[in-house]
Amino acid sequence: MAMIILGISLGTRNIGFALMRNGELKDYGVKCFKQKWTRTKESEILSSIEKLVEYDEATAIALKSPDPIRSSKRLNHLNDRLLKALEKGKVKVCSYSLLTVKIGLGIKDKRKDGFLWHISELYPELRKPYLKEINNRHSYYDRMFEAIALAKWCAHENE
Repeated sequence: MAMIILGISLGTRNIGFALMRNGELKDYGVKCFKQKWTRTKESEILSSIEKLVEYDEATAIALKSPDPIRSSKRLNHLNDRLLKALEKGKVKVCSYSLLTVKIGLGIKDKRKDGFLWHISELYPELRKPYLKEINNRHSYYDRMFEAIALAKWCAHENE
């Protein structure tokens, strides 16, 4: 049976996702939710993730655990609701801190652009988003790169 891992870097405005099938990167991207925070927006985010899980027939989900120092109450609540929703399904959920993933993948550079560069070196098709991201005033693709790293680490851990 194929190992299909969906990496998710959760945010209240942007969500990064990456799909790996048998250790090979198949899809990646960013979903944006620009409206102000409401219960409807929260439901839209959760529904969007559930659709990704169903559509891609994921067997495992690699989820970025929120940093307790940097996360907001809304992000923590969203993360808790997502975990509860995923528990009902038949999908294995692996939650990792970004530090764990960086150490596991051997990324020694603590700067964001060093992390992005390392991931773009693993997957040459990410060069264009990498160059866009390092030239952006406001980060956009960073969650996507995090999701790719999460999926990569989960695939490595479950080999």
